[in-house]
Amino acid sequence: MLRGNSRRFDVGLLYGPKRPAERRFCSAWQRQLRDAAPSLRVRRNAPYRGSSDGLTTALRREFGPRYLGIELEINQCHVGASTWTALMTRLHVSLLRSHPR
Repeated sequence: MLRGNSRRFDVGLLYGPKRPAERRFCSAWQRQLRDAAPSLRVRRNAPYRGSSDGLTTALRREFGPRYLGIELEINQCHVGASTWTALMTRLHVSLLRSHPR
């Protein structure tokens, strides 16, 4: 829940919208997650943009364009639920498949 609104997705992939490498990476990761688990609701830059001020933004300034500042938002309905282990496995496997080699 955010500001009184229920989140209608399972995973949010947050990135800087002005950073093409981050956008490409999150698009690839989203595709991998959808292929692995079609029922999983995955959104990019939801429930908020990945460019808000915080640790990721500070690291972008420090390391420049070589740094991919990706944040992962997981709906709390999965925490401690029977779906947790399966979700973590899907995230892990899809992340490995999304990584540019």
